[in-house]
Amino acid sequence: MPRSNSKFFTSLVVGAIVLIALNVFWFGWIPHTAIGKTWASSLFVKSGKLHNLASSIFRWRELAQENSDLKSKLAQEISSRASIARLERENEQLRLAIGLANRNGTNILPAGIYDVSLAPDGYMALINKGANYNVAVGDVIIGEHNILIGTVQAVFSDSSRVTLISDSSFKVTALVLGGQAKGIARGALDDGLALDLVVQTDDIKEGDTLVSSGDDMLPAGLIIGIVSQVNSNTAKLFKEVSIAPIAEFVTGSVFILKK
Repeated sequence: MPRSNSKFFTSLVVGAIVLIALNVFWFGWIPHTAIGKTWASSLFVKSGKLHNLASSIFRWRELAQENSDLKSKLAQEISSRASIARLERENEQLRLAIGLANRNGTNILPAGIYDVSLAPDGYMALINKGANYNVAVGDVIIGEHNILIGTVQAVFSDSSRVTLISDSSFKVTALVLGGQAKGIARGALDDGLALDLVVQTDDIKEGDTLVSSGDDMLPAGLIIGIVSQVNSNTAKLFKEVSIAPIAEFVTGSVFILKK
């Protein structure tokens, strides 16, 4: 009897296992397939994200390289334009120098003002040419259109100090352009220049242009300034004449008239 019970129990267990196996196989196959599909889909999505990330990194590198190339090209373009502008300025200076040289019958050297001092003790400027370019004390500094700026006071190897026409030590013989009145123009600092030795009978008025007369060491025909005020007093021998210098605020390119 116990043996029969044991066989029965064994058969029952085997049957249960078979039923469970059949149930899992037949009824668990669809859920199992769904789980597989879900896993595969998830793997595909993650793979796609990794691909997008890799593509983004690659594109970022491309953009970074493109940005670097564009910056390099821009720098080259700016450098080229700056070089062209510099050459154009130099050519223009040379053309002006040739024209001035032909007009004045003297040697012309282009230069540049890089510092100006308008102090109570003197009006000075520094130019970027010196002994290395054979600049000498007394050389005349002019701007475009024959505007008188000053004269060289001191020379260094690569630069020179210029006394501006408004400095109190500057003097030049001058006359009215197209007229007969003449005198000696001297620097008056903040007041520009004064024209001395103009007799009461001389015809001179506000707005007249004064130029160098050539009666001293400076060439004739250099533009000094415009008459800004004329005071006449018959009790005095000479008129009081004030001049506004055209070169009062001249900076940048200038020319050296060699002696």
